[in-house]
Amino acid sequence: MSKKSNKKTLYSQVAEYLRNEILQNKLQPGDKLPTELELSKMFGVSRITSKRALDELAKENLIYRKKGQGSFVLPLRERKVEENVPKIIAIVLPTDGTAGRRIEIYQRCHGLSGW
Repeated sequence: MSKKSNKKTLYSQVAEYLRNEILQNKLQPGDKLPTELELSKMFGVSRITSKRALDELAKENLIYRKKGQGSFVLPLRERKVEENVPKIIAIVLPTDGTAGRRIEIYQRCHGLSGW
């Protein structure tokens, strides 16, 4: 990997490669990822850089790391990858003391209309 070829950090480039492998199902749940040393040799980066890439994927809940055993792809049901799910905020405002008026606010960035 060349530092000049891309403005992204080296660890981001390594993490992006592994992320794509996971999301394209080239790496299956439970598969063991290359070690930090193996990644450093594969990509021509330091071991610290490959460690940081793996840590990034662990933070994204795509992999889990077991000390002394390695890094593994998480099963889909255990991943907590955020999706573009519209968020709805509901507010109950009293109108006459016995009933309430419900106002739903939809995020316009998700293209929802519903007033």
